[in-house]
Amino acid sequence: SSCTSVESGWTCSGGTSTAKDTCSTICGDGKKLGSEACDDANTSNGDGCNSSCTSVESGWTCSGGTSTAKDTCSTICGDGKKLGSEACDD
Repeated sequence: SSCTSVESGWTCSGGTSTAKDTCSTICGDGKKLGSEACDDANTSNGDGCNSSCTSVESGWTCSGGTSTAKDTCSTICGDGKKLGSEACDD
């Protein structure tokens, strides 16, 4: 492990000569890392992945997210919830 740079997709702060840094993933960067449930490359609600990347929103499914690729989120057709670009959902 190298202490010369912060890994891509992470941010760290608070480190001193007597205390370690606290590091967390960067939500909205399009990289699904750490404990992120999803990351669709933005921090908007209502598009499948919530604004903090901690959960997939109800009525949506997200997949494909990796350390190098964003999640693609789509509505669940037939669940009775008209979301996203659905014209209807009965």
